[in-house]
Amino acid sequence: MHSYWAGLVKEGLARTSRRHMLRPAGLDNWVLERPLIGVITVTGDNTPCSKPSCPFDLRLSPTIAASDEVSISCSTISAADGTSTNEIGSRIPRASRELIADCVELVIRRLKFEAVVAIAGGDKTIPGVMMAMARLNLPSVFVYGGGSVSDAHPTPEYACAPTVGVCQRQFAADSMAMVAQTLGLSPLSSVATPAAFSERAGQARQAGEIALRILDEGSPLPRDLITRKSLDNACAAVAATGSSTNATLQLPAIAHEAGVSFTVHDLAPVFKRTLIMAEGQPGGRDLAGTLYRSAGVPAVLRSLLAGGALHGEALTIDAVQLQAALSSAAPVDQDSLEKLTS
Repeated sequence: MHSYWAGLVKEGLARTSRRHMLRPAGLDNWVLERPLIGVITVTGDNTPCSKPSCPFDLRLSPTIAASDEVSISCSTISAADGTSTNEIGSRIPRASRELIADCVELVIRRLKFEAVVAIAGGDKTIPGVMMAMARLNLPSVFVYGGGSVSDAHPTPEYACAPTVGVCQRQFAADSMAMVAQTLGLSPLSSVATPAAFSERAGQARQAGEIALRILDEGSPLPRDLITRKSLDNACAAVAATGSSTNATLQLPAIAHEAGVSFTVHDLAPVFKRTLIMAEGQPGGRDLAGTLYRSAGVPAVLRSLLAGGALHGEALTIDAVQLQAALSSAAPVDQDSLEKLTS
């Protein structure tokens, strides 16, 4: 078991003043002898993007407890661009991203978590959380809160967002969740599942298991995963699915936190050479749920890899190369997604 900085809180007479703040929170000697796993969420009732985070938190805790480790839950602020469209709030999205990254970093540094499972959904919460993961470079897993489920409701406002979860279209949130998976910060096959689907309980448990494995083995850490090659792969996935141009702002920011030089001038050539292979809205006809029914992000990545548009040697969160991880992925459903070579 790798220990990163727990001794700064748990060990020695000089740390008494720190430990005494943990006792009233229910952390006894048994707890303090074990690694503390931070479960960071953006839980809140202010947006449908942040509401699914709490159930994930509850499902993760038993997984971590079963391995004799201890989880501590914390929540940071959440923000969604959609709630401030066409008014002054729409001028500050990047400021909210930076604030979210800072909040996540601060709570982890102050509490000295040994590993982190971060749960987020929303335009700026997702990149903000990933930026904090890259800064800290601790054993980390990102879990996407999931998207809304489509519904043919007669009232447009209800039809656009009939359930909790992020927008059904390939806007910034769904795009950045796909980026997290392509970078290797999330398990493959975990991103496209809608927020309301029960199978996400198993994905939450899987994230907890992965975080514990990385803590035990010491790798791969976020900076092992966020490399020039994985960033190129993320750009290709964004381009192939006609995803949000927010990626031109978020990918360089995430790269910067990981110590990788990657600017808009590095993005442009990848965008230019990658063919669009998906019919996702707003540029196409399908909702984000189509990607889920078409075998998810791995199906897109497998097709891109077959077309020579990905670096197959990039590492995944399971510590295997992407090309090996995708070997068992289902092929793209051609009724929903165009062939890469068309």
